[in-house]
Amino acid sequence: MATYLLSAPATTLILLTIFQALCAAIVIVATLGAFGGLPTRRTAISLVLIASATTVAPASYLAVPDIFAGLLIGAMVLLIAAWTRLSLGIRLLCTGIAAFAVTAHASHIPLAAGMTALGLGWVAVKRFYFHDPLPRWTWAWVVAPLLIGGMTTVAVNRVAFGETSLTSKRYPFALARSVNDGPARWYLEKHCPELKYTICTLYPNGLPKGGALEFLWGPDGIVNVATAEQLDRIRAEEPDIVLAAAKEYSWFEVRRISYNIIRQLVSFRPYPYEANLVLDESGTPQLNWSREESPVPLHVISILTAISVALATLWLGWTFIKEREVRPVIALLFLGILGNAVTCTVLSAVAQRYQARVIWLIPLLALALYGAIRDRRATTA
Repeated sequence: MATYLLSAPATTLILLTIFQALCAAIVIVATLGAFGGLPTRRTAISLVLIASATTVAPASYLAVPDIFAGLLIGAMVLLIAAWTRLSLGIRLLCTGIAAFAVTAHASHIPLAAGMTALGLGWVAVKRFYFHDPLPRWTWAWVVAPLLIGGMTTVAVNRVAFGETSLTSKRYPFALARSVNDGPARWYLEKHCPELKYTICTLYPNGLPKGGALEFLWGPDGIVNVATAEQLDRIRAEEPDIVLAAAKEYSWFEVRRISYNIIRQLVSFRPYPYEANLVLDESGTPQLNWSREESPVPLHVISILTAISVALATLWLGWTFIKEREVRPVIALLFLGILGNAVTCTVLSAVAQRYQARVIWLIPLLALALYGAIRDRRATTA
């Protein structure tokens, strides 16, 4: 819906790119200001480094809402650990961005739920363990994005599809992932004669060969073969199949998912240019697919991102050990990034763009905390 509404001028998606870039800018500047203040020289240097040496810019110009996964984590960290350092206007902006992120993609819903649980856990620990309760309305800012975004998603799905659900008409990505990894394929090949799942009746001679993409969108994939009614039944049966397959091949599933999570954590190249948007003779926009490799700027960004993430991770690790007061912020960020990897791996597959959409938060937090710690030490001295 946002892509359609912001497709102007002339379906170039320029307004969408500007909107996503502005949302990213708000979260970036809010983070720099909340932890390190906004001195002109340091802020300018930080913005140049983040824009040129991380994946935030490539993630911001995608028509898919990848950037909002990172914005969700960043905004939630601010609302959990630093909302008292933000003005009311910035708090509302961060809440709005995070709530919109919940509606933007199905993978953001479990990510938001995890961040909300971490935030409420931190509020409880501060109150009952450290006897240092956070300000009274902290919990409200923590739950607001998930609550508002979830209610909006349910309302939109109700109007659009007639279903009261957070994930109406989703593709069965988890089933495709399990088939691609092996367990679901083996389970269905073994038990289809007795269980009579819809997917079994759809492929009486065996599931289509190939990976997850072929299973979903290949010539013999379920999207091209199944009717709308059959797709609805496959969605309903998906949890049963995936869980039963994981139970029957539990050790393999644990090893495979653990390995894939590790792979996902270190896979974060920017998404390549794959297509140009062109207008056909009737003026209808079409994607003109290209087989060209990613241009030089994306290769340079990939290298700079790897360097900046490695250096920032080492520095944040050292800071986590030495600076007790910033440990919750660092922990929240890294748990959010880990949660993104787990969510994408379990529900979909390992892909470079999944981690590229959040990895830029590590250099951002390092720059913000570096400024805060440097100023504090200078003041102390």
